[in-house]
Amino acid sequence: MPRTAAKFRQADVARAIRAVEQTGAAMEVVLERDGRIRLTRATGAPMIFHDPRAELAEDAIEIEL
Repeated sequence: MPRTAAKFRQADVARAIRAVEQTGAAMEVVLERDGRIRLTRATGAPMIFHDPRAELAEDAIEIEL
């Protein structure tokens, strides 16, 4: 019995996961049977985005010339 063709590749899922991690938001990656990869807000999680540049700004020091 032959296998059916894949609807998405592992690289597609990895790309979606990286995209979610880069936003810093609490999100879920949902793999649909028809091949769609859907990103949804995590259940009960507030929509808060993490900006990595904000950490750099907090650690910066001010130099007066």
